[in-house]
Amino acid sequence: MSSTDIAISELRLYRDLGGGKTIVDCTTSGIRPINFIQDLHRISIESSIQIIVGAGFYVGQVHPKEMSEWTVEQVRDQIVNEIIGSGISGSGYRAGV
Repeated sequence: MSSTDIAISELRLYRDLGGGKTIVDCTTSGIRPINFIQDLHRISIESSIQIIVGAGFYVGQVHPKEMSEWTVEQVRDQIVNEIIGSGISGSGYRAGV
């Protein structure tokens, strides 16, 4: 069973036990696995749980190498793009936090 299948099973249990219909995932740029957004979409659909994804950056060790050269405005623009632009990594899926 894949980690995605396990997540679906766990969220179904969460839902069935009255846990609600929405969760927030605060995994940020730099620590998201490659297929993260596509996997979350599948998890959301198959578990019937809405998943709100976070935008932004975590600690320096996982920042993009070029980020040390970015201005504050460039960091802001990257985060804003994840929320109202082309989405996370250009996926079309937008962050909600």
